[in-house]
Amino acid sequence: KTLALTSAALMAATVSFASDLPGSADGITHYSTVEGWNVFADAEREACYVERSDESGHVVQMGLTKNQKYSYFGVFTLADMKIKRKEKFEVDINGFTFDGKARGMKSKKLRGDYKGAYFVIKDDNMVTAIMQEGTMTVFPKKEEAFQVDLTGIGAAAAEAQTCTAAMTS
Repeated sequence: KTLALTSAALMAATVSFASDLPGSADGITHYSTVEGWNVFADAEREACYVERSDESGHVVQMGLTKNQKYSYFGVFTLADMKIKRKEKFEVDINGFTFDGKARGMKSKKLRGDYKGAYFVIKDDNMVTAIMQEGTMTVFPKKEEAFQVDLTGIGAAAAEAQTCTAAMTS
């Protein structure tokens, strides 16, 4: 069930994508909460994104790149995890494994010592898998693996689209 994503299909947030991904926390406001997902408006990027955290300190963010051409997701944890720039990663979504390269970083939007990575999604199969809800296992072969409940992501993504449309109209 492995769907390998080539670097052309899902690539790291390289220098050309750096400005497309979320940056600092400046200009971010809470827009709404939908089915356990918080929707945030990012005035600097004129786009909205969704975020969910769990009791173990894991945070997932999903949205559109600044040019709104691709989706992205970010995973962050308080655990002692080091992800290097362009490090290979795997994520399992409902039994399908996707791999690609990550842009490791400390979160600039989250308070605390969160570490993780952003991934640019260029594969419609991955977006479809996420929207089917279920469970995402981040780094399934690593000791630091953790699961994210995707319940409600469809409604949250629709709300983020409404939020983004309101910002750009």
